[in-house]
Amino acid sequence: MRKVYLIILYCVTVLCVIGGLVSHAVGFALRAGKVLNLNVFSKAGSAAERVSTELSEDRFASLELDIDAANVTIEKGDAFGVNWEGDSGRKPEVQLKGSTLHVKQSSGFHILPSFTGQDTLTVTIPDSQELQSLTVDLDMGNLTVREIQAGKTDLDLDMGNVQLTDAAFTSLEVDAAMGNISFSELTVEKGSMDADMGNIEGSGLNDFSSFEMDADLGNIEVDLHQEEAELTLKVSTDLGNAKVNGEKTGSGARGSGSARLTASADLGNVKINTSK
Repeated sequence: MRKVYLIILYCVTVLCVIGGLVSHAVGFALRAGKVLNLNVFSKAGSAAERVSTELSEDRFASLELDIDAANVTIEKGDAFGVNWEGDSGRKPEVQLKGSTLHVKQSSGFHILPSFTGQDTLTVTIPDSQELQSLTVDLDMGNLTVREIQAGKTDLDLDMGNVQLTDAAFTSLEVDAAMGNISFSELTVEKGSMDADMGNIEGSGLNDFSSFEMDADLGNIEVDLHQEEAELTLKVSTDLGNAKVNGEKTGSGARGSGSARLTASADLGNVKINTSK
């Protein structure tokens, strides 16, 4: 009976994974015209002019990015700044509304894909400035956030990796449809990370009261500085191995510490290591 149950569970999981792959493929196809900017009305073979320019030096308390295709870096700097290096036709528009800086990339139309992974948007924020909120919506490209302090933070990527380093947030939500999520020395009160097709891995998740990690098709591997006695861990996987400090664990809660971490994978392994 158990064997039949496992076979049924495996078949259902495989069908769900296939459905997810088809869904993402259809979504990618629908976005392709927008992200890759294809249009037969442009001149074939025309070379895009590349520029390196400072888009803004305005002070701001909150930041909102809406980018079609570029590699984006948000980092500590000596002063406020927004720099674009890439295709002049894809240069984002910058507008300060109240205390919020909006950076939006308008869709253009070209005969060839205009994003080759070389377009970069870099936002610098002084060390003394803690953002009230940070929102990033990135269709295609990688996102790097390092040495930044912010309140409510939402990071949403369709195709690309997210890397968070030495950053601190009041609350954090990271959604990566097709890409990996990685972090190092991340301080956050509460939040979540969701990778549809990719891995979640990192070291140092500090000062959290409640945090959730979910990988549909990928692995979760996290090293925590806290001792296991300080934590309440709920670790599970549908198809794969779930381990805490190298020991297999069930899907129920483990421990009764004040910091609660939930890590689950549909198809993949989950490994959580503590400082013992």
